[in-house]
Amino acid sequence: LSGDRVVFGAKVVAEDDDGNRMQCRILSDIEADGRSVISCTSPVGRALIGRCVGDTCVVRLPSGEKEYEILSVTFKE
Repeated sequence: LSGDRVVFGAKVVAEDDDGNRMQCRILSDIEADGRSVISCTSPVGRALIGRCVGDTCVVRLPSGEKEYEILSVTFKE
């Protein structure tokens, strides 16, 4: 896999409005740990899938909405 689009298996670095960076890999529900590996069916995973580097996405969380800008997408281990 390659490119700048977030897909299953991608490692993503994203930044929220407050400047906090999130680095995670998007995998299945079984592989997810909720921190560095998130589920593709979680609110964050669903918001990121299909987006490209430079895109922003809004994640709807129980605590409210949070906006992230995608900084990088990689596929290396």
